[in-house]
Amino acid sequence: MIRGYWSDEFRNDEGEDLQTCLEKYGHGVDTDVQRDMKVFVIFLNEDKDFGESWLIRINCGDRFVPSRLYSEDPATRIKVFDLPKSK
Repeated sequence: MIRGYWSDEFRNDEGEDLQTCLEKYGHGVDTDVQRDMKVFVIFLNEDKDFGESWLIRINCGDRFVPSRLYSEDPATRIKVFDLPKSK
């Protein structure tokens, strides 16, 4: 289980929602950003590129770092959900 940013209104270029993207393309964790920082994303296509992804959350150490981009979007909320095992 993870607590992160979610939008039921978001669609990728193919018109797929976040749940579909999570199931089809999976998620990733980038730990090479900065020391003690982890970036969690949902990939939006089969390329599995962090540049084409939905930011779930950023951790600095063990703390959740808020994202101004998402907190200002009324369609985006914090949700607790399961991340499937990576493919």
